[in-house]
Order: sequence, then structure tokens, then C-alpha cells
Amino acid sequence: EALGRMAGRDAAARDAIVGALLDDDNPGVRVRAIDALGEARSPETIALFERLAREDPNEYVRLRSAAFASGGGVSGGFQ
Repeated sequence: EALGRMAGRDAAARDAIVGALLDDDNPGVRVRAIDALGEARSPETIALFERLAREDPNEYVRLRSAAFASGGGVSGGFQ
């Protein structure tokens, strides 16, 4: 959560979250990373969400990614 609050203004925090999103085996961790990055929406994260919406092996991760990629993605995942 702390990294998520910093993601919009700190490249290192954003990179750490992207790393978790791309490399963690736990879909719950990846969903939390999506939610954190969604708060710091940028062209790079939109492209990442679009890719994950097509390619992630977990259905819920694909759905959350697609929601953020389309401009939705209202926070409401795991709290």
C-alpha cells in the first residue's frame, strides 16, 4: 500500500510494483499491484494493463487489467 501511494511520483516505487505484477506467482499480489498502478495511471501502465488483459494466465488478473486499461478499474479489489 505504501508503494502504491508513491507510484505516481516515484519511479523506483513504480518499478517495484511493476516487478511484482510481472514476476510474482501469486495472483492476489498481482491484483494488488494492478490496483496500485491504476492509481498512478500513465501511458506505460495502460500498455502494460492491455498486455496483461490479453496474456495473464489468471482470469481475474486479466479482468482487472482490462478494467484499468479501458479507463475504468474503480478501486474495489482487495482492501
